[in-house]
Amino acid sequence: MPRWNMASTQEILDDSADGQDGCPFMFNRLPGHHQWIILVQICDRWRQIALSTPQLWSVIYLDAPLFARECCMDRVKAVPLHLRLSQPLFRHRKSTLLTEIIGSLNCVETIEFHLTDSDDLILCKGGYTIPSVAHVLRSLRILVDSRNDGIQFLQRLKDCSFPAISTLELVDCVARIPDCLLAPTLTKLTLRVQRNTHQSVDFTAFVQLLSHMSRLEVLQLEGMQLSRNDDKLLANISTVTLPNLHQIVFSANYPSSELDYLALFNLLNIPSILKCTFTFLSHTVLENITSVFRVLLEHLHAFDLRTLLLQSLNHECTFGFGQGSLDIPNSENVLGLISEALCLQICLRHSVSKSTWDDFLGKLKLEGLQTLVLRDLTWGPCCHPDIGMVWEYMVPQCPDLKELSVMGDRAQELVKSLLNSQIVLSELQTISFSSVGRYDDGNVEQGRFMEDVLSLLTYRLTTNIPLQKVTLRECRNVDEWDVEELMSIGICVEWDRYQTEDMYIIQV
Repeated sequence: MPRWNMASTQEILDDSADGQDGCPFMFNRLPGHHQWIILVQICDRWRQIALSTPQLWSVIYLDAPLFARECCMDRVKAVPLHLRLSQPLFRHRKSTLLTEIIGSLNCVETIEFHLTDSDDLILCKGGYTIPSVAHVLRSLRILVDSRNDGIQFLQRLKDCSFPAISTLELVDCVARIPDCLLAPTLTKLTLRVQRNTHQSVDFTAFVQLLSHMSRLEVLQLEGMQLSRNDDKLLANISTVTLPNLHQIVFSANYPSSELDYLALFNLLNIPSILKCTFTFLSHTVLENITSVFRVLLEHLHAFDLRTLLLQSLNHECTFGFGQGSLDIPNSENVLGLISEALCLQICLRHSVSKSTWDDFLGKLKLEGLQTLVLRDLTWGPCCHPDIGMVWEYMVPQCPDLKELSVMGDRAQELVKSLLNSQIVLSELQTISFSSVGRYDDGNVEQGRFMEDVLSLLTYRLTTNIPLQKVTLRECRNVDEWDVEELMSIGICVEWDRYQTEDMYIIQV
């Protein structure tokens, strides 16, 4: 994308400071497609910039539907579209034309609805927009918050047919899902509960629905309760074979939910599984943790396991071990599974004694590791005292490391450790930093993080590794000049502005 786009973006943001013309916008590059889609709430100046950009094969202005109809309809009819619809769009004075415009776009493949309250206008518009494109819709993502259970919205879809749908994600609206959405054509199903923790799905009914999803490749259940009214009924449930399922993510919010997930896991025959993610809980007792590992050890050796993510959100149990369960990670079987992984995710939020951590690291063999994710590198008395030591111990064991992802304020400490080390990562292609400087607690040197990152990438890593991409998410004090400097050394940068939903993917 031409360099002028950077300056134009900043100019637009400055111009919109008074709130008159400024509207949220987002650049999306669709997976598998080369064209760029911009979904914006448009003002006159943005319109001219967008139309003068030949790289944009299609432009949809959802709050300027007359302009969209007059100038863009012929350009988008052959392009798969990704529409992200949120509350401000429905409240716009011209929203009466929204359904008409979207209904005439027979190439819409993906729709995202972000519902932030129970406003009847939103429910009405959204409920009648989806049926107009249901016959071609391939992906549907619906997010609500705690003031809206989404039931009324979903019930408007119960008589629809989705013959082409392959991806469904429901966040905080998992109760009373219409059968038409849980279609046999699904290849990816994500049901996530973040705030509406009272929502649950009947265990037996869900297993029966899964039995019809032979094409399913990815199953993610996060925070959702599977209600088992009678455990005796489980003995009568037949094993469900999902021949194409290669990834499972189970994350429970309650100890009972964890047992539900384990019961479901035991009912699945999944010969092609490649990746399992289990998240443990602060409430989890030792017996439950042990049972998770027992299930893994009994099943995964029969599969072609390439990635194993064992993460913890537990005050007493970090990375599957902690107070009362130190024997778990030290078992040779578990260490063997971890050592064979291509991707490893470690949460360092809570207290683990230095001796326990050192003992654990000393037994790991990570020669084949390609992706390393270090999560929740936060400050506090319970955190590991020297993240640099952890890093310097692990990375030399990973000569094939291709992707590094670091989340948390202490990422800056890790970057400084890298600057002062002699570690050479000859295969590293992608580095991601996220959630750096979100909390101004006096421990993060504001304004210094990007300076350290730029020094690291410019003076050390680019001379040693084939780095191709840097991702910066929710990182404070990152500006266009930082991004432009990274671009000047030939690195693709993905950056989202701190505390906004705007995302810029800038390709050189």
